Amino acid sequence: MPSFLRYGYSLMQIAKPLHNSHSVASAFWRFAIPAIVAMLVSGLYQIIDGFFVGHFVGADGLAGINMALPLLGLVMGFGMLVGMGGGSVLSQYRGENNLAATQATLVTALFLLVIIGLLVTLMFIVFAQPLLHLQGASGITLQMSWQYIEMMSFGALISIGASAMSMLVRNDDSPNLATFFIIVGAVLNIVLDYVFLAHLDMGLQGAAIATLIAQLITCLLCLHYFTSAKAKTKLAIKQFDKAIATRIVQLGASNLIMFIYFSFVVAVHNKLFMLYGNTTELAAFAIVGYLASFYYFLPKD
Repeated sequence: MPSFLRYGYSLMQIAKPLHNSHSVASAFWRFAIPAIVAMLVSGLYQIIDGFFVGHFVGADGLAGINMALPLLGLVMGFGMLVGMGGGSVLSQYRGENNLAATQATLVTALFLLVIIGLLVTLMFIVFAQPLLHLQGASGITLQMSWQYIEMMSFGALISIGASAMSMLVRNDDSPNLATFFIIVGAVLNIVLDYVFLAHLDMGLQGAAIATLIAQLITCLLCLHYFTSAKAKTKLAIKQFDKAIATRIVQLGASNLIMFIYFSFVVAVHNKLFMLYGNTTELAAFAIVGYLASFYYFLPKD
């Protein structure tokens, strides 16, 4: 899963707001180490999440998750669009010591999250089932995919917000807090997966609810940060700035395109597995995807 790229790219965007008293090397490690920790936690969580689904729901559950993955990739892509684009603009204005512009950027990014989140929810309600059919989903696989996607569609705003807001916190010169918020969300998600799947037997619907609750906590932590004394950019009442919004979309569009490509590739694989194989083989492909995601999250030389 290519979302590991967000961490490396975000490090490059941090260079602009560096203070003169900080050396490049110390600033690099200050941001790199939390980013590496966040990557490892995210990769490990992917495997643990797959373990819960595979063990308590079975092969049909893994296949259902993989059918939902192209749609989830779009959610991640929109989150990256706002997070990377907004973080880059935020870093630029922080480097210029333009407090008013940084506050306007934060508010504009949050407005974009709400607008895009509502549009994605509407898109999923209308097009999610036809897209699952196009991938060859049917029977129990379709049922489980829809259980997951139906819940995630109503929480699209939360999912996009959790992805984007941690990047905004990181680019507000708080990499440790951003990583901490990610870790809190991941740990809470694992605990809730255990409760909803192992004890309440809620299936993929429970897995989706667990994910949304954990992501909501991450969003709330990020929002609280921007209203706290630790924030360099305080959340203030500002108007939506069209010029800043355009700049955010321009800088973040490449990330969305990357995830659209990822979603297309996974959807084609799903279609071919269902056409020439069966649900069990698709579930095996999902397991390979979990392992590959952990490999991609590992830091490379």
